[in-house]
Amino acid sequence: MMPPVNTFLRVGSGDQRATDGENMAMYHDQSFGIKSEELVANTSLADLNSQSLITYRNHLNFYNSGFPYNSLEDEAFCKKIGICSSTTGELLYGSLLMFGKQDSIRAAMPNFWVDYIEIPGISVATARPRYTFRMQEQENIWEYYKVIIQRLRLYADNPYTTTRFGVSPEDDSQLYALREGLINFLAHSDWFSPMHPTIRVFMDRIEFQNPGGFIVPVNRVLEEAISLPRNPIIIKLFRFAKLSENAGYGIDKMKTWTALTGKNVGFRSDVTHATITYFKKSPFVAAYASEPTNFYINDPVNDPVSQNDSVNDPVNDPVNDDVSQNDPVNDPISDPVNQNDSVNDPVNDPVKFVEIIESILGDPKITYEKLQVVANCSRATIRRTIKKLRENGLLTREGSDKTGHWIVTEKGKSILQKVKKYAK
Repeated sequence: MMPPVNTFLRVGSGDQRATDGENMAMYHDQSFGIKSEELVANTSLADLNSQSLITYRNHLNFYNSGFPYNSLEDEAFCKKIGICSSTTGELLYGSLLMFGKQDSIRAAMPNFWVDYIEIPGISVATARPRYTFRMQEQENIWEYYKVIIQRLRLYADNPYTTTRFGVSPEDDSQLYALREGLINFLAHSDWFSPMHPTIRVFMDRIEFQNPGGFIVPVNRVLEEAISLPRNPIIIKLFRFAKLSENAGYGIDKMKTWTALTGKNVGFRSDVTHATITYFKKSPFVAAYASEPTNFYINDPVNDPVSQNDSVNDPVNDPVNDDVSQNDPVNDPISDPVNQNDSVNDPVNDPVKFVEIIESILGDPKITYEKLQVVANCSRATIRRTIKKLRENGLLTREGSDKTGHWIVTEKGKSILQKVKKYAK
């Protein structure tokens, strides 16, 4: 059906003709909470990503050990919790989104994609480079959740023993507050819209923007516990895993961010989309505001360290390195830190930046191996980091490759103190 041309929206004191996107959003809202519960024709459990289902069930076994269906085989388990029809075996749209293979999801919803991007500035227009990290496409919502929650750990204090899933089900950390925003974002997005859900991490804030506005006014969402999810099956699957509130939008948990950080959480919604913004402390904004630098470089287009750079050549490696060119640490299959190694990029993580610079100050002859342990990342990442620090005048080397030592420059020491001051 073509959108009607004579639909108007009240804006301020007047009316304005609705755009095609606004008309489409209003059509989608007519099936709010229903569309993701419909069955996807000609699908079956074969359309699920088996590894996603395994990791979800492992999470369930660990964090919800009393869940009554944990002991069932996959088919019976999926039927019991509503991933597929108990009669035809067909998947629901919501469960296909949550655990499906990417090709199967795209066949039903061609626009499926979550765009997560980290921007080294306070706006897209002024950031140079345009971004420091952009997440690769993932198979399904569950895989997006696992990658994004690990990225968000870089921007929150989480002073407890975390797990490989990124956060404990119950705690009072900043990460828990961010997690509620992430799950709200994933569970309340209109996945049938041509608009992509987007997470933008700026230096002063984190923005979750999902297609599909709140179905009720924002002021009511903020004041009342309204249990009205756009995609009930998705929120239910997160709730089974103890990763979601039992009712409402998890607003109360999101708002604990203010008590923990002293920074506000903003909520905006219109016909086409909703935006939740976590404002944050920004040590790097303060530290580099008066010191122009190309310090943030992960964009392969702008990164002067190419894949064939001699910094990865042991012959030219300025640190005593007897590892061959076939070092498995640079092999994405063998490397425990995968191809998305920039997830642990010490340059963009204030805590790791401090750890590395202070380690070098404490031991000017420190090796890559020790720095690799300090930063908990691969040798290749340490090489790239050292190169960036040298190019930006924060670090120099004196003496021969084998017997020389590192020197943290006055600029490096100055920035170290600023980062430590503003990170408190």
